[in-house]
Amino acid sequence: SLHDTFAAQLKKGVLDIAYSLDPPMEYPALALLCERLETLGFYVSPAHPLAKKKSVAERDLKEVPLLLTSHTCTFRRMLLEDLASESVAPRIALETSSKEILKQFAVNELGVAFVPDMTVREEIKKKLLKKLEWAGHDFPVCSRVYIHKDKHMNKAIRELVNIIAETT
Repeated sequence: SLHDTFAAQLKKGVLDIAYSLDPPMEYPALALLCERLETLGFYVSPAHPLAKKKSVAERDLKEVPLLLTSHTCTFRRMLLEDLASESVAPRIALETSSKEILKQFAVNELGVAFVPDMTVREEIKKKLLKKLEWAGHDFPVCSRVYIHKDKHMNKAIRELVNIIAETT
């Protein structure tokens, strides 16, 4: 997957710049151009039974259809490890790399979507989805932009990094 190889691809010059959304990791050969702490959340239709709960933790997800990112994704791995630590066997209803599909399934009351908060702003604004008040363990992730440390920072890269840094 791209996640495993972007450092090597930057080194070879196959990629000029890489954006990642993962738990914090160190890459000694790369220069970190910008970094922002992001949050992951559990989203349901406002009509979903869990939407009425004051707070939700791992045990509340037992038997609940989960809408998850694909098996190569670190969010999914973090959640499954967390559920296992609380002895909750996940009921995975859907796995896809498309956050749009995950959101649509949640809007249609087909389960709980576990996605980055920044991907659901529109649905929250339109009251199509509700974020569950999570009382379980944290899922720390960072959005980061990298280049290889030996790469020249040209104007195009600088401009792109500024655009990314300003998008909040």
